[in-house]
Amino acid sequence: MRCPYCGKEMEDGWLKSSAAIHWGKEHTLGFIQEDIKLTGGFWKGLWQGFFAKAHRCGGCGAVILVPKE
Repeated sequence: MRCPYCGKEMEDGWLKSSAAIHWGKEHTLGFIQEDIKLTGGFWKGLWQGFFAKAHRCGGCGAVILVPKE
């Protein structure tokens, strides 16, 4: 996939975090009712984490999430 911002080739991978990643209109801490959870959760052994399939541009740093199937 080519980056829509700079045109360079993007890498396939995963956006990962030890906490859920949310999107919201306001710059606030904590969970707001209107926030949208961007990550799907998984449990593996004793470690809990969150992930979302994504593409990353090494040129400009853009990250694009892949839609859920």
